[in-house]
Amino acid sequence: MLRFEALLCGTLFFQFFPPKTTNSVANFFARLDRFREGNPMFVDIAWHFGSDPGNISSETSSSSVAAGCLDYCGMDTMLHITCCPYTKEQSIRHLEQSKALGLKNILALRGDLPR
Repeated sequence: MLRFEALLCGTLFFQFFPPKTTNSVANFFARLDRFREGNPMFVDIAWHFGSDPGNISSETSSSSVAAGCLDYCGMDTMLHITCCPYTKEQSIRHLEQSKALGLKNILALRGDLPR
């Protein structure tokens, strides 16, 4: 679990957008292994609308990539969710799904509408 106090002490973390293609997913995790050598406190996976972010059956979705960071790499992972185009019920469903995937660190923002 991330600690807010630790963030205030000058901490290294990485933020990524999910890969756009399934071929890029393996490359992403190989590179993430190298980033892990820098001992980041966590990685943040952005909510990318183009990847159908809440669809856990898609390898390129934000939710799937975040779960992979947690499971495959064993890294503390934060899923960065943008809620603006969704109803309250859809947003709650995304949060519950994230919890079921084992993601405990979630940054949920209203955000801007995709262009």
